[in-house]
Amino acid sequence: MEGLLGGLSHWDAEHFLFIAEHGHLYEHNFAFFPGFPLVLLLGAELLRPLWGLLNLRSCLLISVALLNSLFSALAALALHDLGCLVLRCPRQASYGALLFCLSPANVFLTAGYSEALFALLTFSAMGQLERGHSWTSGLLFAMATGVRSNGLVNIGFLIHSQCQGFFSSLMVHNALRQLLKLMG
Repeated sequence: MEGLLGGLSHWDAEHFLFIAEHGHLYEHNFAFFPGFPLVLLLGAELLRPLWGLLNLRSCLLISVALLNSLFSALAALALHDLGCLVLRCPRQASYGALLFCLSPANVFLTAGYSEALFALLTFSAMGQLERGHSWTSGLLFAMATGVRSNGLVNIGFLIHSQCQGFFSSLMVHNALRQLLKLMG
């Protein structure tokens, strides 16, 4: 299996696979958050019937290939959904999702990297936030941060949403006060 899927385990993917196999043993392993290795272990666990034929590493490589393909496709759907919500134009949302699928960076969505899962969680969180479901959005953003540390930046979306709600309610309150002054 290494010969067939070994190309999916280069660079950072090697770190994720090592962490899935052995845990965070070394100091440099802590640069990689545990969310993605845990998902890989769950995927390998689903392949338990093959454990007699394959070792854990091979099952993890199969998990990487299958799960990242699934996460990438679901991320494209989540991006399309988000695009429909924000742009209010399904055609433009379709173009955006198509460009996401045809990007030269797709090699990172297929290999043993956390980008596909991160994109899925982030796009889904943005869609939930756009629908006004801030708790669900916050949970998805937290899960995205568990996959990639730069997910912390996503807190800006939550802050922006809360500030937007605060200022719009403040403007309504001021408008009502002005109306009451005019009537009184």
